[in-house]
Amino acid sequence: MGAFEPITADLLEKLKAERERTGVTPSALLRHCGSPPPDGLSLHMPGAWLRGTTKAANPKHVVWVLEAYASLPSTRPVVRISDAICEHLKAEIARTGVRPGKALGQGAKDRPFDLNSTKVLGWLKAARPSVPKAHVDYLFDRYATFPDRSAPYVPITDAYRNELMRHRERTGISFGSLLRMADKTTPPGLTINTVNGWISGRAKTGRADQLDWVITHYETLPACDMRAPFTEEMRDRLGNWRDLGLIPAFYFSNAADIPHDLTSSMLGNWLTKNTKSVTRAHYDHVAAFCEAALSDPDTKVRFNSAMRLLLREVIRKRQGRSDDPARTLAIETVRGWLALSVLDIHPKQLQKLLSALSQ
Repeated sequence: MGAFEPITADLLEKLKAERERTGVTPSALLRHCGSPPPDGLSLHMPGAWLRGTTKAANPKHVVWVLEAYASLPSTRPVVRISDAICEHLKAEIARTGVRPGKALGQGAKDRPFDLNSTKVLGWLKAARPSVPKAHVDYLFDRYATFPDRSAPYVPITDAYRNELMRHRERTGISFGSLLRMADKTTPPGLTINTVNGWISGRAKTGRADQLDWVITHYETLPACDMRAPFTEEMRDRLGNWRDLGLIPAFYFSNAADIPHDLTSSMLGNWLTKNTKSVTRAHYDHVAAFCEAALSDPDTKVRFNSAMRLLLREVIRKRQGRSDDPARTLAIETVRGWLALSVLDIHPKQLQKLLSALSQ
């Protein structure tokens, strides 16, 4: 084996460029190359060179790896990060006030899997790497979606906060629901956290276009049908519909014309003791659907694990009670359902069984 030589920065740049050009990692190169590697060159060695955990290498090993890479075709176009690209990136950061970490964050769901903010910040350093052209194109396409940071900021006054709260109460639509309804028409950077910051007072100023957008969209919405006190009777009815498998999944899968701002989590919150009032139109829509489903002979709901546990518990509590024929028949019916692994039932059947078992 020849004498070892230091691994230079130039060599590391060549290896990184070849890895980017071909899309082949060093270990994959050794596994799949057509010619056998020289003696002593193991799968982990080139990766150790790149990570810096090995500071020297056999020159013959280095030559073989570079030649093996040179024999491979490019899988994607690459560009060398130039001063012009760096200046363009700095200008976009200055224009938008958006750092690469945010630009490639939650909203960049379609970004290349191997593009991240650490790599982008590396472009700005003295060593100019070669990178996939798709990375550069994607990053600048992302920055093109952000507005100028020069969009005017204005103070958030108590009068504005009061107007915002008044619209929320008037329409019955939460800030989060308003943003979800608008979908892709919201100004860039406007999130529920932004609006909550305005309301809580944490944010003392806000972008004028965002502040105006929220008020304008609330003004286009009609007043809700007024909120109604949420009584124990209403809560009990909801609990019964849930036990019969009618809410929430069956409702949201089968109901027509569901109010646009009624969500599954909202419906679930109604069943807690914390809910004191509801939008009447929401409750009435759910109630009308559930009552119609109970009356429809073709309704079938999934006989789920929650129903099975409920029936087992009811049977356990009723064991040894009086020999009421209806209850005895109900118990035998339930045992048959459980034994036969019934998948779908009519909620009215379950309702009758629960009624008989509760006698």
